[in-house]
Amino acid sequence: MSSDDGDLENQAEVEEKTRLINQVLELQHTLEDLSSRVDAVKEENLKLKSENQVLGQYIENLMSASSVFQTTDTKSKRKFVSNFTSQDPDIPTAGPQQAHRCAVLKAIQLHSDWTACQNDKANNRQ
Repeated sequence: MSSDDGDLENQAEVEEKTRLINQVLELQHTLEDLSSRVDAVKEENLKLKSENQVLGQYIENLMSASSVFQTTDTKSKRKFVSNFTSQDPDIPTAGPQQAHRCAVLKAIQLHSDWTACQNDKANNRQ
């Protein structure tokens, strides 16, 4: 075996090692990017949960303040909201958080429309 053959083999090994090192580094960067994305999604998820709790409490307060939404038990309220979300074609089925958020916003809009209607009736009586 000549020294040229040995040099070529060493050069091929070095090139292969360099290629593998670059591939490992690229995979590490991809993993870091994915990890950052997961953290961002978790943070957004927590934010949406918090917003949903606030909106849910707001809807509950609206419902308890309005005689239209008064029911005798909490199961009926849950059933109303469940039926409301499952039967409305405007509420997307992409995910439970998005569907809940849309249902809450739709309920707020319905309450707002109902209140405006009641105000119009009251104004017409005067």
